[in-house]
Amino acid sequence: AAALGVKGDQVVWDQENKTATILADKTIQVKIGSKMMIVDGVSVPMDAAAEIQDIRTCIPVAEIARALNVPVEWDPATKTATFN
Repeated sequence: AAALGVKGDQVVWDQENKTATILADKTIQVKIGSKMMIVDGVSVPMDAAAEIQDIRTCIPVAEIARALNVPVEWDPATKTATFN
């Protein structure tokens, strides 16, 4: 989220429900183990489930970028994503 311009205080972790909430231009909720995210109350499928690795919540960055309307370009030759 930080790489996409979301400030640290705009991300809230709910330990009891294992849910991360991003409070930016839109409200985005992601539950650990789920392949769905909730964007402004609407369920949106993700390619991969959110998970925890080394105490960090990992969410497919392209999914969050799309939810935040950040353009994503994928270069299959170099396997590089560019976010503008």
